[in-house]
Amino acid sequence: MTGVARSHLRTAWELLEHHWAAFLLAQLTIVAAWVALEIAVVAAHRSGIPAVAFWPLWSCLHLAFFWVFCGLMAGIHRMALQAVDGGIPTFATAVGSFNRSNTYLFTSLLYWVAVTGGLVLAVVPGLVVAVTFAPFRFLLVEGTQNGLSSLREATLLSASHRWRIFRTLSVSAALNLGGAAFLGVGLLVTFPLTVLLRASQFRALQDLSLPTIRCAP
Repeated sequence: MTGVARSHLRTAWELLEHHWAAFLLAQLTIVAAWVALEIAVVAAHRSGIPAVAFWPLWSCLHLAFFWVFCGLMAGIHRMALQAVDGGIPTFATAVGSFNRSNTYLFTSLLYWVAVTGGLVLAVVPGLVVAVTFAPFRFLLVEGTQNGLSSLREATLLSASHRWRIFRTLSVSAALNLGGAAFLGVGLLVTFPLTVLLRASQFRALQDLSLPTIRCAP
């Protein structure tokens, strides 16, 4: 890990120490939404409704969960940017981003389809796609109204810094795998830490890039 990467990781850890409660509450809300989904699915299954009605209901319940999940994820990324900018991220930020749910969901699907397709074809193209479009989430929650625009802006932002972004994504993946190894509970620490890490790098890349790439707050 380079000195710059260590600096971003140290910044992320310090920010998490100061704002851990808000990030924890946001993550527990995601867990609560998942638990509610499972309870609703089991209740529908045990109700004895015919399959012709159960599967459309199952689909609607999962779609509703993903909508809530994407809204909260958008909020968590906004919280990370607030923390990096010296603000105080709050739970209200996490639940105040549902206006981004549809766009976040659509753009994330495009991103992961492209990444997965590249990985299946030859691995390296998938990694290139993952790195090239990696900043799109922060661009999306910061003001870009269109998902495709966030992907285009991410391409411009990452153009000269792909190796740096790759290292950060690798560190993030390693940390989250380590968190998942602790029965998943460790993700409550490693996930917000890695979001803050990438948010810190995102701001640094914006400072190194053309001013026009940076979105208005």
